[in-house]
Amino acid sequence: MAEEKKSQKPVEKKPGFIKGVKIEAKKVTWYPKAATIKSTIWVLITLIVIAAVIGLVDLGFAKLLGLFV
Repeated sequence: MAEEKKSQKPVEKKPGFIKGVKIEAKKVTWYPKAATIKSTIWVLITLIVIAAVIGLVDLGFAKLLGLFV
């Protein structure tokens, strides 16, 4: 059997997954804290309103279906 020659190039050190994530996170342009909090509040309010509307529509259809059954 022929012996395979191993590459004698120096092994490049690759960052681990966590290290890579940290490096990439430093490159991100983050929104200011106040803007993030304001956006989060608006999303929560919107979710609550939409959930209430869907709940009321569901309740209305349940009552309507109850009249026919």
